[in-house]
Amino acid sequence: MAKQGTKYEEFCTEVVKRLKAQGDDFLNVKVEDVSHDDHIIGKTGVKHQIDIHADYKDKDGKVTPIDIECKDYASNVPMERIATLDSVARDIGAMPVFMARVGYQSGAQIYAKNLDTPIRTFKVNDPEHASWAKSHRLRTVHAHMNLVIYALKSFTICVKNKKDDGFLKKVEPNDLFIVDTASNKKTSLKKWISKSYSNACDSKEALYSESLSAEPNQVLLVNNQSVPFIKVEITWQNNSSESNMDISADDLIYGIVEDIESGAWHIAYKKENQ
Repeated sequence: MAKQGTKYEEFCTEVVKRLKAQGDDFLNVKVEDVSHDDHIIGKTGVKHQIDIHADYKDKDGKVTPIDIECKDYASNVPMERIATLDSVARDIGAMPVFMARVGYQSGAQIYAKNLDTPIRTFKVNDPEHASWAKSHRLRTVHAHMNLVIYALKSFTICVKNKKDDGFLKKVEPNDLFIVDTASNKKTSLKKWISKSYSNACDSKEALYSESLSAEPNQVLLVNNQSVPFIKVEITWQNNSSESNMDISADDLIYGIVEDIESGAWHIAYKKENQ
């Protein structure tokens, strides 16, 4: 079984890999070849263990190693640990990076920032242990949804002549037109139906009804047949519903990298959300 410190190193390694896959250059360089628990021999001939080893290429194509130190301390990282990483990074010619679960002593942070080659310092945690309140971020969003839906309950056309009922049996309401026989102006009934639906939603009534009375010279056009009518009636039934939903970061996020200096967050998502 892996030790707690090793488990944290493995977690941070996976976070770095996911950020790389997402295209998040959180170190301001394009990270390549991320590996856990590597060893590099320095200029002094000493072999150094590296928690997370990665590389990057500068604009001239020169490959530089990245030495990421991971500490799963229950308290803030002391300056001595920063100094040790600085010494190792100098020996192997690496970009130094520190990742910690809790944070850094004030002296350690100042020391890391003012070195000839500053050490980038981060807090790395899963969503449960990230600094949500301190960073004024929401871990869970509580959403109340009101879904307004009205269903067509009835659609009735009152025709002047009973014999014309047969024209209407197999006709969809949206396929009907109103024609003014004096001007030959043709208007689709679909527009009125759509407006009626909008009025029903605004009304919030359990049942909402509207009617459209025929004006002089107006007839319905049904399959190219003119049908004199008295009015069209439509009734909508309220099938709306309400629900509550909690959207939690825990369901979406694998790990969070907090930049100590800038306060920026770099989020590694769970694979199914990439």
